[in-house]
Amino acid sequence: MTRLIPSATTVLYQWRGWLLLIPILRLLGSRLQTESPLQFGFLFPVGLGCLLRLWAGAYGNAHTNGSNLAAPVLMQQGPYALMRHPLYVGNAFVALGCMGFANAWSGLEYFFWIGMLALFFHKLADAEEIYLSRVFPGEYKHYAATVPRWGTVASIKRSVATFSNLHLATLNWHKAFRLQARNVSYAVLLPSLITLAAYFP
Repeated sequence: MTRLIPSATTVLYQWRGWLLLIPILRLLGSRLQTESPLQFGFLFPVGLGCLLRLWAGAYGNAHTNGSNLAAPVLMQQGPYALMRHPLYVGNAFVALGCMGFANAWSGLEYFFWIGMLALFFHKLADAEEIYLSRVFPGEYKHYAATVPRWGTVASIKRSVATFSNLHLATLNWHKAFRLQARNVSYAVLLPSLITLAAYFP
């Protein structure tokens, strides 16, 4: 019997971008109420997350920004040779970087939001993988067996060493910016808003 994606998970996927406004607004509100200094070193993971999204965008399609699950092809090159969900990993880097940069929460609240975001991305990945296993049953089973969900140090070293699946020299950066410009703009905008909140009179 074919496993169906629960309706709650479908709604989660469709509203995934808007749901991220909850921790964002909480972070900005907390930043307005603290005088702790900004931690500029945390802008590095923000930049890393943006680069990862752009790299994935060079191999992706427009469906990655859509509100419904779709997959005209099974992407296995570029960052998809290192991890099955590079866009979510990129988002995680941006989120963790912005939280650290803002320096506005207690340790307990950091752990709470990190846990919530981890669960959020885990459920989104579940939804995508259920869908892909139905659309590309044999091919996706092999892909999932050979490429880790979130990437590992070993998989990155192996892929970089062989260099056979990365094709860095042929990246379509025009396509990458076309597909990921909006998301990268949001990732750049958030630290800017955090900075304004830090210096708000």
